[in-house]
Amino acid sequence: LEAVAVPDDAEDFDCAWGTDERLALLEKLNRCDRDRLPKLDRIVIPLDWDRDETDYSPLPKKLAWAEKLDSVLLVHAPMQAFAAYEHGELVYWGPISSGGRNSPTPLGAYFLNWKSKGRHSTVNRNWFLRWYFNFENSSGRSFHEYALPGLPESHGCVRLLARDAKWMYDWGRSWELDKTGRNLE
Repeated sequence: LEAVAVPDDAEDFDCAWGTDERLALLEKLNRCDRDRLPKLDRIVIPLDWDRDETDYSPLPKKLAWAEKLDSVLLVHAPMQAFAAYEHGELVYWGPISSGGRNSPTPLGAYFLNWKSKGRHSTVNRNWFLRWYFNFENSSGRSFHEYALPGLPESHGCVRLLARDAKWMYDWGRSWELDKTGRNLE
């Protein structure tokens, strides 16, 4: 990886990096969304654009302790990244924006509880959160699509790029309720 200066003009930025696939990788490497990339002073770019996307993950490609588990999702707040594993093998990763200083994302082990294709935030009803996947039911904290500014700035949730939130929504397994709708099966 290499850090380079960002072109001053947005059109020059698009021309410099070319394809949607390259811009998507730049979002991941720089932990911010497409709208914010041109506003950075410098960005990290790969020296080799042709590698598998998992090769660029800041999190390990294998987790020996997770080999016997169907799936594990890790969130690393200091790196502002998440990684998804199946039987200990990295299958997907992406950038996040975790909770800011005044409302940090709680540390700990959680399960993906329930999901919704979209819902309004409990913090501000004007915020619509697409690809919502709850991980702390009592507080309403979740993974969801929202702006990625390149730093911890959420209100305790874990913000994801749109394509990553959709991927997680499809990949993750939510809880199953019994016929009464009140108890976990």
